[in-house]
Parts: sequence; structure tokens; C-alpha cells
Amino acid sequence: MEYKALAQDILSRVGGKENIVSLVHCATRLRFQLKDGAKVDEKALKSAGASGVIRSTPTACQVILGTQVRFVYEELQKLL
Repeated sequence: MEYKALAQDILSRVGGKENIVSLVHCATRLRFQLKDGAKVDEKALKSAGASGVIRSTPTACQVILGTQVRFVYEELQKLL
């Protein structure tokens, strides 16, 4: 899997780096806190390779990737 390309896709589909307040990860998910949750394109995230997207609050977004999440997170950190 091309982690850098996936990280770039995810970043653009959550509204770009200027929309991210914070980002952490757990075992299978990227956990975003966003400025504007309306900028998230859930359908495009799933098309990019996410297994799912969870929206617990208007500005929180969890992107489910599975066990490769750490590698995508590392690439995202380079882009932020």
C-alpha cells in the first residue's frame, strides 16, 4: 500500500491541513478534531480506502483504516 498517497487523499478529504485542530491515532483509526466538520467528504474517504468514518460530534471525525493506520499517520504528520 502506498501510505503517502493515502495520507494525501485523506488530508484533502478532511478539508486540508488548515482544517485540522489535532490528530492522533489508535490501533485502527485516525482521530481528527477539526475546525469545520462540514468539510469532511465521507464518501470520498471510503473511496480512498477507509473502512468507515465515525462522526461523534460535529467537529470530531474518526477514519477507520485498520492496522496500517500507524504508517498513514506517520505520513500525515509529515504533511502537517
